Amino acid sequence: MNSRSFCNSRNLAVLPLILVLLPGLAGCKKPSTALMPLKSGEHWAYVVRNARQSLVGDVDVARQVAVDGVMGWELHGPSGISRLAWKNGTLVASILSGTRYSPPLVLVIPNSVGKTLNWKGTVFTPLHSFPAVATMTWQSQDVQLGGKIFHTVRQNCQLNLSSGTQIALTTWFSSQVGIVRQEQRTNGVQVLALERLSGP
Repeated sequence: MNSRSFCNSRNLAVLPLILVLLPGLAGCKKPSTALMPLKSGEHWAYVVRNARQSLVGDVDVARQVAVDGVMGWELHGPSGISRLAWKNGTLVASILSGTRYSPPLVLVIPNSVGKTLNWKGTVFTPLHSFPAVATMTWQSQDVQLGGKIFHTVRQNCQLNLSSGTQIALTTWFSSQVGIVRQEQRTNGVQVLALERLSGP
C-alpha cells in the first residue's frame, strides 16, 4: 500500500483502521480503557481494500509517547504512525496514519452509544494544513466476520475540510478486540474498506 495515497486531502483516512482499535458495547462493565488494548507488543492484522488492490496490513504498538498532556502510545502500520491516548475515559488521537490533528481528534467517549460530539480544529497532512470541522456519532450494531458475531459500537465521523473535501468514516469497534471493520468515503466515493483478520 502506498501510504501517500491515504495522506492527501482527497484520500485522508481519519481513523484508519490500519492504525487504531477501539470501543465496545454500552453497558459493558469492563473499564473503558480495556476497550482499546494499548500496550507494548500488541499486534493486529487487517485485510485492506481500496480501488486498486487488496492486501494484508499489520499494526503494532511500538512505544509510549506523550499525547495531549498524558502518556499514550505510538502505533506503526503500513500507512504510517498513529499516536493515541486514553484521557479521563476518552480516547484521543494527535496523529492518525501520519496525519496530525490539533486539537487531538476524539475517537471514543464514555457511554458513547446515542451521543453526538462536534470537533473543530486543523488537519495537518505531510504537505498541507486545513481548517476542519467534524461530527461524530455512536450507535450499537452486531457485525458478522468469518462466521463470528461481534457486538460493536459503530462510530460515524463526518469530517469537512476547508478545501471542500468531505470525508465520511464509519468504524465498528468491539470490546476487548478493537476495530473489526472500517469504511471510508471521500466526496461520496468509497476509497477504503478494512476488516479484522487477527488480534486481541
